[in-house]
Amino acid sequence: MGIPEKGIFPVTTAIRVTEIEVILSILRLSDTGHPDRLRTCAHEPCSRWMFKRFEHQSFCGRKCQQNAYQSTPKFKEHRRRWERDYYWNQYAKLK
Repeated sequence: MGIPEKGIFPVTTAIRVTEIEVILSILRLSDTGHPDRLRTCAHEPCSRWMFKRFEHQSFCGRKCQQNAYQSTPKFKEHRRRWERDYYWNQYAKLK
């Protein structure tokens, strides 16, 4: 079976969903053969439920992906270095 279309879940952020609607959506998902693609977002502060459209998808959206990357020590060190260089380059221009 193929990947389900976008409309498989009646769940959106603007609509309050009843428990029975969630259960029915999960049952419909299991019928498609992809129940393992129902996951929570990998960005811990978010942890929203999502349907992974691709096997490698870990985040519910671009914003969560960027926030997760920007909270890593590697990015923080890169950003500190960039800001320090930028500051001194701008300061040197003023002298």
